[in-house]
Amino acid sequence: MRRPSPALALLALLVTGAALAEEAAPDPPDPSPAVEVLQRLPFSRAGRFAVTPFVAIVPNDPFVTYFPAGLRVGHFFNESFQSEVSVAYLDALAVDRDLRDRVDSEVRLQDQQVARAQWSASWTLINAKGRFLGDDVIYLRGHLLGGFGAVLVRDPDDALDARPEGLFGLGLETHVTDTGSLRVELRQAVFQRALGGALLPTEISFGYAFYLGGPLEGAR
Repeated sequence: MRRPSPALALLALLVTGAALAEEAAPDPPDPSPAVEVLQRLPFSRAGRFAVTPFVAIVPNDPFVTYFPAGLRVGHFFNESFQSEVSVAYLDALAVDRDLRDRVDSEVRLQDQQVARAQWSASWTLINAKGRFLGDDVIYLRGHLLGGFGAVLVRDPDDALDARPEGLFGLGLETHVTDTGSLRVELRQAVFQRALGGALLPTEISFGYAFYLGGPLEGAR
């Protein structure tokens, strides 16, 4: 009986070893990390209108604290750019401050704000989402705004005067339903005083935006 050649024996040993190594080799690890993906943003604003009733406070007048109430109506050209008009009434919603009580009762205040109308353009720079208290997902947008308008003021003789004003500011918005969101804005206006110089009323507003056109579906 012929003995197998050493070459054939070595080849058989190598083949057998390779097969055993292949069977024993573990599965390669999955290169993709374990990442939890939040759902796509379901709130599309492009081409839609938003109607926002709001209340506000103007805290930086030394004599009067104003509590404006009004309405904003905006149109979104796309997800980031909006054009908006805003009207607000202030006169009967003002409260005298302590400094006002110390002023001689015969002295009438200049430049008392009665109402204002503004146009603004806003640019959304922040689109964020995250989890809140477990499973709830919140969506947050942040924007810058600028524009111009007119403010109606009353002089000491109760005469009304409309004056131009400029404005700039920033805001945050969080969606709470598929057709509405909460809005917070800081608006800085500037207009000319009757006796020279400028007044810079700062408005902090809180509103609820109603989006028109049905559920806001199909966003990024």
